[in-house]
Amino acid sequence: MAVFEVDVGALRTSVLAIRNQRADVKRAQAESVTAAGRKALERVRRNVSARKYSLADLARMDHPYARRHGLIRRSVLGGRYRTKPYLVHTRTGQMKYGIRGGVRSGAYEIEATGRHATLVIKGTRLMLRRDVLVDTFNEDGTRRVILREIARVLGQRLRTQATIRGAPRNLHPSATEA
Repeated sequence: MAVFEVDVGALRTSVLAIRNQRADVKRAQAESVTAAGRKALERVRRNVSARKYSLADLARMDHPYARRHGLIRRSVLGGRYRTKPYLVHTRTGQMKYGIRGGVRSGAYEIEATGRHATLVIKGTRLMLRRDVLVDTFNEDGTRRVILREIARVLGQRLRTQATIRGAPRNLHPSATEA
């Protein structure tokens, strides 16, 4: 299981500073965490739903995810796989629907359940690991989506003009094994 926390500097400080004031502020904070978590879950599920290559195509490419190569062979994969080698191809959707999210202890947690997800994320003796959970959170696009969603929900619920300015920084997953 991987636990992801959002640390957005001044925004986090502001949310914590007003945390004890009113019930509606607490509700807005909880709703923003849930909404941002759902957006992140959507991005992770998208990254485990690639359909470009069939098993036969991967075999013709000499299995670019094979451990015997030492590294994922990005050049053979081409296209967006050069920048996102952690993308996972789908056959049955088993991994996609095994990735679940929910609020626990005030944080939105995303976890990959099931044998297939564990094998892909941790790797096997034949296949290199692809930690799609952590790598998805390291994408700039995911960071922007999460921060925008937090600002949108807080702005709506608190009736403010909450925005995120500048490049998102300090958004990082803190992965913990369960």
